[in-house]
Amino acid sequence: MKYRRTGLVAALLVLVFASRGAGASTPDVEAYEAALAAYEAKQYDIALTKLQEAYSLAPKAIYLYNSARVLEQQGNLSGALETILRAKAHDDLDDTLRALCDQGLRRLDPVKDKAVVRFDSLPPGTTVQLGREMILDLTGDAIVSPGATVICAFDAAGTEVRCERRQLAVGRRIVWTPGSNVQLQSALEQDLGATLRGLALDETTVLVDWEKVRRIVVSGAVWNITLALADGRSVDVSPTLLPGSKYTLSTLVAQGERSGEPGVGTLEQGAAANVGPGVGPWILVGTGGAAIVAGVSLLVAAEVTKGPSTGATQRSAEREWDEARTLNVSGWTVGAVGLAALCGGLGWYFSMSDTVSIDLHATPDGSSFSVVGTF
Repeated sequence: MKYRRTGLVAALLVLVFASRGAGASTPDVEAYEAALAAYEAKQYDIALTKLQEAYSLAPKAIYLYNSARVLEQQGNLSGALETILRAKAHDDLDDTLRALCDQGLRRLDPVKDKAVVRFDSLPPGTTVQLGREMILDLTGDAIVSPGATVICAFDAAGTEVRCERRQLAVGRRIVWTPGSNVQLQSALEQDLGATLRGLALDETTVLVDWEKVRRIVVSGAVWNITLALADGRSVDVSPTLLPGSKYTLSTLVAQGERSGEPGVGTLEQGAAANVGPGVGPWILVGTGGAAIVAGVSLLVAAEVTKGPSTGATQRSAEREWDEARTLNVSGWTVGAVGLAALCGGLGWYFSMSDTVSIDLHATPDGSSFSVVGTF
């Protein structure tokens, strides 16, 4: 089922003149015109606020109707439907506005218990699977049942699949663009060839020719994946996928086969072949390095503070020594935490790298160090 897209600007342009009456400028009309300007600038929150302001100053059906149109543009379809019904109950509803309200009700009533998905910025030739349905016409909005839904986009060549899980709310419309959650993406390399006959994500069978597919990009850490093989076996795995990492389907199959329950397994973190550790270790290393620098700075400050006292009294000298001791303890503590973080990050990275060579160098006084690695 398709939900027809409609414009708002035309309706606002027509109705704003009707609201002016004899042309006198009133506070509600000024707020209404500000709403129109905000809408044309795609500042929908401001447009809605100004329309509500206009309605509070002069309760008119026209302001409610156009508030509904802004809500519709924002994707709040159930709110738009409710607001149109409020507009229809107004005594000042003329024939033109009544016809527009009836048109809005016919458009919104079919989706009051559904969810709507709009597709945006899709490369030419892209096809989309929404749940278990292939969407052939991407120019309209798709109406589906609410709930957790797997959405997949296939490139024109059929060699790459991009999937993500979205929670679709009743009476709401989302705009979906494949790859919008880049920071959560990981890749599954299709290295099984013709051995792979089918693949399902969260019990949703992905409808594609798997002999052509080379890569599956998924957004999200945990998936329930079922792989159907040519020999009739079905392997279920629930891998925890690290963002930015690459896995192979053959490794998922191997993990499933090694599990205690035949055909069922969970991919262990870092167990996939050629899995990169991602950016996580380097974030930890960077944080540790920064903490070490901060610790050294505190130690230097402590040495400066406990130098020859410039205080005029014994009390001030004692304060300076107390301050120096505090800085000293803080410096060693922060430095130790930083060193632990740095070593942890390096250990994380090197434990997941195939070839590692590392040399640590430090000056005799411990004031500086360097790490040289080959990996």
